[in-house]
Amino acid sequence: MADSSGSTTSSGSSPDRRNFLKIGAGVVGGLVIGAGVGYLAKGSSTTTTTENMTETSTSTENMTETSTVTGPTTTSTATVTGPTTTDTVTSTSVSTLPGTTSTETSTVTSTATTSNTSQIAAQQAELMAYSGVADALTTIQVNEANVINAAANVIIPADSNGPGAAQAGVIYFIDRQLWGEYGQNGRIYSPGPFIQVGTPGPLTVNSPVGPITYSSGTQAGIAWGAPQRYEYGITMRNFWRFGILSLQAYANTAYGGNFETLSAANQVACLGDLFNNKPTTFGNDVSGGAGISPVDFANELFYMVWCGFLMDPMYGGNRGMVGWKLTASPGLNSGNFYGEGETPVQRATATTPTILGPVSNAQFQQSLKISGVLSP
Repeated sequence: MADSSGSTTSSGSSPDRRNFLKIGAGVVGGLVIGAGVGYLAKGSSTTTTTENMTETSTSTENMTETSTVTGPTTTSTATVTGPTTTDTVTSTSVSTLPGTTSTETSTVTSTATTSNTSQIAAQQAELMAYSGVADALTTIQVNEANVINAAANVIIPADSNGPGAAQAGVIYFIDRQLWGEYGQNGRIYSPGPFIQVGTPGPLTVNSPVGPITYSSGTQAGIAWGAPQRYEYGITMRNFWRFGILSLQAYANTAYGGNFETLSAANQVACLGDLFNNKPTTFGNDVSGGAGISPVDFANELFYMVWCGFLMDPMYGGNRGMVGWKLTASPGLNSGNFYGEGETPVQRATATTPTILGPVSNAQFQQSLKISGVLSP
């Protein structure tokens, strides 16, 4: 399109897993616009456009432009690098010069070529490498993650059977849980009193009906891992924070270094000490005093590592369904997801079980959408 100054422009569109268990447990192709060739003379208008574009799409555009040109000849040049495009531009120019008026219609068609597919492929690979939203920690700090990953590697290490808990991304499962309702003690009875298991009596506690005295103290026989063991006036997120800090302090005192830097044998021994309640001071409550039982933290750590290894990948862990593959869990595969040809009844009554490939919740939902059972 020519403006009143006489310039012309052109546009286009476009040690071993078992050891511990024994212990206890384009693009937009950057359009680079340079100059376009346009030549206007008396009584005529000729426009030439050269475009070199890079992309995998093809578009066709029809444009009609009307301009009035008065003045000398103008020349400009345009070089376009971008998506593959075919442009058809129809322009009508009215040229008014002394003693002459002419109208002329010209059509310009330009076709761009694809010449940079390797760059697009490289950029797509880079985007894929950074597309894992689950890789972003939301509440666990880096120093805490180092300890958790090291402990996870002790509880479920990588070996000849396959990847371990650290490779399965259990840190992201734990991080999501501590960031959400679980970390804020959701659905946990939080009012006190908070009295540790096995506290000797006599013990007097306040209640809505007045003080109550327990001559024998609190129950001592609560099983390891029972939910009643959580007797703390802090959120689960702070329980983890204080537990990790205390584990680091104990590792340095008893074994001479941060937990993640210890040898595999010393890491196993250190966690074994927690299960046996060996540390005499462990954890800090909000008042700064000793407030966490070592075995309670060991239990929580062990439990959450296993959950992250065996739960559906939608919760952040069990990446690649490695936990299900190791334990032969089919997930949501009822017998024929991969064409195995079995029904749930056949599987339930078979004398020889069939090991099925695991299916995640995301895979199952996608199959329902493809079959039309669920809306896209």
